[in-house]
Amino acid sequence: MGFRHLTGSLETKALEVVPPHQFKNDSLVFLDLRTKLPPSPDRGICLWAKGSNWREFRREGLLFLEYDHLKPAMAQVLSVFDRKSMAFPEGLSPRAHIDPTAKIGRLVRVGAGAVIQAGAVLEEEVHIGAGAVIEAEAIVGRGSIVHAKSVIGWNCRLGERCMIHSGAVIGSDGFGFAQGPDGTSYKIPQVGNVVLGHGVEVGALTTIDRATLGSTVIGDGCKFDNHCHVAHNCTIGPHSVFAAGFKISGSSRVGSHCLFAGEVVVTDHVHITDRVTIGGRSAITNDVTKPGAYTGYPLQPLRDGLKTIANLRELTRLRKDVATLSKLFKLGNRLHKGSEQ
Repeated sequence: MGFRHLTGSLETKALEVVPPHQFKNDSLVFLDLRTKLPPSPDRGICLWAKGSNWREFRREGLLFLEYDHLKPAMAQVLSVFDRKSMAFPEGLSPRAHIDPTAKIGRLVRVGAGAVIQAGAVLEEEVHIGAGAVIEAEAIVGRGSIVHAKSVIGWNCRLGERCMIHSGAVIGSDGFGFAQGPDGTSYKIPQVGNVVLGHGVEVGALTTIDRATLGSTVIGDGCKFDNHCHVAHNCTIGPHSVFAAGFKISGSSRVGSHCLFAGEVVVTDHVHITDRVTIGGRSAITNDVTKPGAYTGYPLQPLRDGLKTIANLRELTRLRKDVATLSKLFKLGNRLHKGSEQ
């Protein structure tokens, strides 16, 4: 994706990206049809949405560029100004604990207090934050970032360019127990692992359980918000996105290019096909076999689910109306009894 030059010098520089109302000298802003440019700056960079009437705002010293779509443009530009890499000082901190048998690639950064256990592999350009733990035989793929206080469990695999945010745990034990005749619960050892594809992002305090046997698999490009949970032996297809509070129980499968709003719950052994969108706080207890948008509990197609929600708001009024009709026609409790049959 590129930007089209509208007017101004291509030598113009910006030191930071700011919201439009904070536009000042030597900064960069994204603007669209609804934006009013502040009168004060006389040098900086303005990125205009395609079709905007930018000519009336033209000023000497301002560089105007045009973009087609806001989110892709922001992704491209903000990556240049992202300075979070400063949290990862160059080299291996002398206060990190790195086992002699661990394999460390070129340009790897490891922060103070981090622990890299025996046989772990950090491929080229990996960044490990302060206090993070990479357990024995785990592999962190090239260019991946593991933020402070995160844990990559024993034998787990991260693909290239993954990002694991603070407090996340990849490879926690799956919730597996067997009950004896007396009701005592006995732990079933979880000896599988977690495999993350390339470009996976895992939010803060999110947990992905290792498989009982085999692998819990997260496909390429998946994005998890904070406070999500994926149980043991789940399989998540490529490029699916999960908002905060998403939870999925063991051995369920999600297809590719799915979107889940906040606090969605999926029960165990459920299969969700590709290109499904689920509304917030929905519960999925059965297979979803057709692509589309759904919401609610029980789950319904989005249009039907929204009608159900609207109808629920009228239940109190309807109950009062039924009571009034019951008295008017002297029906007593017959309407109530009929509704129970």
